[in-house]
Amino acid sequence: MRIEDKWLDGFMYYIEFEVEVQNTRKLVRKSIILHEELKKEEVFRMIQKNFAHVKKINWIDYYDEVLLDKGVFKNS
Repeated sequence: MRIEDKWLDGFMYYIEFEVEVQNTRKLVRKSIILHEELKKEEVFRMIQKNFAHVKKINWIDYYDEVLLDKGVFKNS
């Protein structure tokens, strides 16, 4: 059995950004996993598009390659 038979490649990024909700700024620190490797500029645009109330993106860092179980992510 090959790795590709049971696993999908993924790419982990550490992101940090600020949001403003009801006149209060909040710092969000998360790791996200994507199905494709992206340039920092693409991740920047993705954060702006997919998270609400983003005021400032402080940090984007490519962290590691990961494997995703196809049984869990079969609809991806």
